Amino acid sequence: MEFSPRYSVFTGRGGTAVYLLLKHKGPGGRLLAPANLCYAALYPALYAGWSVAFCDVDPSTGNLTLPLLQGALGKHRPDGVILPHMYGQPIRGLADMVQLCRSRGIFTIEDCASAMGADSPEYPVGKTGDYTLYSTGYAKIVEVGYGGILASETDPLDWVPALEESLPFYGPAVEQTETLFSRLYRVLRNEGEGVLERAVYRALPEGARRMFLFRLTEGQKRQMARALKGLPGELNRRRACLADCEKALEEAGALAPRGPLRLYPYREGAVPWRFSFFVPAAWRRQLIDACLGEGLPVSDWYPRITPLFGDEGEYPGAKEMEQTILNLPLRPDTAARLCPALARLAKKCARDKEVTDS
Repeated sequence: MEFSPRYSVFTGRGGTAVYLLLKHKGPGGRLLAPANLCYAALYPALYAGWSVAFCDVDPSTGNLTLPLLQGALGKHRPDGVILPHMYGQPIRGLADMVQLCRSRGIFTIEDCASAMGADSPEYPVGKTGDYTLYSTGYAKIVEVGYGGILASETDPLDWVPALEESLPFYGPAVEQTETLFSRLYRVLRNEGEGVLERAVYRALPEGARRMFLFRLTEGQKRQMARALKGLPGELNRRRACLADCEKALEEAGALAPRGPLRLYPYREGAVPWRFSFFVPAAWRRQLIDACLGEGLPVSDWYPRITPLFGDEGEYPGAKEMEQTILNLPLRPDTAARLCPALARLAKKCARDKEVTDS
């Protein structure tokens, strides 16, 4: 598959694209998003003068469903909706969701930040929403280290350059701010949601502004264009690596029903963002600590984003995903080295929990 939207522009990052689009739409709008979407897609909405409301997700995939979206539209009455293909898994029924939104005068942003190159038998991925968002930042399908893409099949996007002129160019300050923000956010998440944490969450958006609002040099855009040519090969590599990882865990006896791990249910056509799997919430923290202790680069993404926005609503699907999903990078050594270590540590955690319970 090649990257071939009808209209597209390169932006500083995926979040910059969100900012530019909402700035173009005008201030005062409300954007509806799933409760487990990354903050990088939503802080820019605040900078554009928009508010953010949330919707729950399917606990088996982390994606929105049509019934959940219908309920949230009635409750929040948004002006726009962001529809992400979480973990590289195309949303079921996306075309129906887009049509529902259009019938109510609501525009849609199809978020392919983790799903560049994915396919679906139901609809063309990346060409179904009114606008499409991509990213070539850290840990994305095509990883450059920076960069986003705003695309559309109907809007020529000729208004983007004028809005970009006010933004600074990408530089070291962006990386410095992002490093500090990531460390602080991880500490806050691990500490809980007390008074101090909520106060810091309220202050974070303004302090993080420069890590989202910037533009690229022409040289950086050329680098992105060169990297995108490698998309077909990267899709093949990721899918092959996913199959190897599944085989490694199966051979190690770590997969359900015999073992303690469940794989994320990727369907045909999905592009795996990372090697994602589910573990029981009761010993998930223990497994994370054990993996990190042995140098396994395990990630607990994606958590609920709602605490950052002061939203104390109930989102049981997003909370279940937060409490059970983990993932590893799809590296050349993931199947051969990381998966056997993961299997050993997961089985040990499961045995320790059984002993404790007994």
